[in-house]
Amino acid sequence: YIVGSFSVAKDDLGNIYVLYTNFKEELGWRKYVWSQKKWEDFVPVNASGKLSSYNIFVDEVVHITGVMDNTIVYIGNNCEQVIGTSGAAPIFMKVRGSLYIVWENRRDGKVWASLSNDNGLTFQAPTEFVTGRFAPVKCYHVAATSFEGIKSDFCYGYIRDNCAVLYLLNGFFNV
Repeated sequence: YIVGSFSVAKDDLGNIYVLYTNFKEELGWRKYVWSQKKWEDFVPVNASGKLSSYNIFVDEVVHITGVMDNTIVYIGNNCEQVIGTSGAAPIFMKVRGSLYIVWENRRDGKVWASLSNDNGLTFQAPTEFVTGRFAPVKCYHVAATSFEGIKSDFCYGYIRDNCAVLYLLNGFFNV
């Protein structure tokens, strides 16, 4: 059913959301309703241009981010917002109730983030992470429990002293 890139998210009820480009070259998502064991219809994403490197995140809202004409774009809450410029590979992180879009600037390798405290209605101006600027940045897959206070499948970070240091997740590996 899907050829090429896609992104997957799961909500608190166990429903699965898949964001992909269909055979008509339309970007959109489908929801698998776990309680009914069936897929709902395709929901097209209204974007002003072609979105690449897209990512989906679901809480009370379906949030979508991606790259459009070298800018980081957010689509959700029935609007489209430009979040940052010169970006690549944006991800979502929800940390202690705050929603972040985090991405890498491919020109200088720095990681940037934009914060929303109103679940995607507005985002603050992007800020740069300064720690680890001399180490190569990587995007890691993370698996967190409810005890960590985060909802995310990915996190940017770097290696220092043979240990991963993750942005926004200080002490994640401390036991």
